[in-house]
Amino acid sequence: MKKVSSVNVVKPKVAANFTELVLPSSIQASQETTIYARTSGYLQKKLVDIGERVNRGQLLAIIDAPETDQDIQQARAEFAKSEANLAQVQADLAQKQSNLSQTKANLKARQAELAEARTNLELARQTWQRWQLLQKQGAVTTQAADERQTAFNASRANVDTLIARVNSDQESVNTALAAINSQKANINAFIASRSVSKSDLQRITALQTFKQIVAPFAGVITARNVDSGALISAGSNNNNGNSWLFKIAQTNNLRIRINVPQAFVQSIHTGQNALVRVRELPKKSFSGKVIRTADVLDANSNTLLTEIEVQNSDNMLRPGMYAEVTFKTERANPPLLVPANTLVINADGI
Repeated sequence: MKKVSSVNVVKPKVAANFTELVLPSSIQASQETTIYARTSGYLQKKLVDIGERVNRGQLLAIIDAPETDQDIQQARAEFAKSEANLAQVQADLAQKQSNLSQTKANLKARQAELAEARTNLELARQTWQRWQLLQKQGAVTTQAADERQTAFNASRANVDTLIARVNSDQESVNTALAAINSQKANINAFIASRSVSKSDLQRITALQTFKQIVAPFAGVITARNVDSGALISAGSNNNNGNSWLFKIAQTNNLRIRINVPQAFVQSIHTGQNALVRVRELPKKSFSGKVIRTADVLDANSNTLLTEIEVQNSDNMLRPGMYAEVTFKTERANPPLLVPANTLVINADGI
C-alpha cells in the first residue's frame, strides 16, 4: 500500500475592518510671516530678540524717522491754512448774502415808492384834467390851472426817477446774486483743497504710526535681521541686507501637511483624528485633526495633500521637526489573511 504524505492545513482569516496608515511629515507653524518696515529711518530701539514670545500688537521696535515728523508738521500747517482759507471765503459768502438781503430790501422799498408815486401821478393827472375843464369854463384862473399842470409834470418826473432807481436796484440784486454764486464756487474749490490737505495729513499720520513695529499675531520671534542704529528703508527688499526686521511664527497651533496615497484617499475626511509622534519623544503622542484637504490628487504622485492641525499649548513640539502621522482607516473590503509560510514563491510567481 502506497504511503500518503501528511500536510498541515490552516484556514484563511478575514483581516480586521480597521488598519493603521503611517505617513512621514514635517511640522510647520500655523502662521509664519516676515515683518518689514512701512516707513524709512533709523532703528532707534530693538525691544525683542529671537526666541522671545510676544503677544498680538506688542511693540517690537521703534524707528526714528525725522523726515516723517517734518512732513507731518508741514501737512498740519497746510491743513490749518486750507481750513483758514475756507473759513474766510465762507465769511465772505455770509457778508455777500447779507448785502443781498439789504439790496433786496432796498429794491422792495423803491418798488413801494414807485407804486405810491404812480398813484400820485394818476391823481395829479386827473386833477390837472379837471382844472383844464374848469379853466375853459372860466371857473378858475389860468395860473391855478398851470400850477396843477406843474404838479402833474413833477409827479411824472418823480415816477421816471423811481423807475430808474428800481432798475438800478434790480441790477444790484442781480450783481449780488452773481457774486454769491461765484463765492459758492470758490467755497467748493476750497473744500476740495481742504479735503486734499486732510487726506495728505491722514496719510502722513498713518506713516508716522508705522514708526512703531508691532507683532501681527501672538507667537515667537524666530529671526532678527537688524540692530539699533541700522538704516531702514520702507518696503525695501535690497536694503544692504536689512530688507526685513523680524520673522515671527505662531506655535500654539501647528499644522502638518502630508501626502495621502490614492489607495487611502477615500478613508480621509475633514474632522478625522490623527496621532502624531516624533522620535525625540518616544513615549509621548499628540492628537491632531484633519482640517482640510486639497480635494484634488497631485498629477505626478497621485497623492492627496492633507493638512492636520495639532494643539501645542505646552510648546513641546517645534516647527521643522520630523514627525509620523498615524491614521486609523476603515477597509471597504477587508482581505483574507494566511501565514507567510503557506506561500510558495518561485520563478513562476506566487
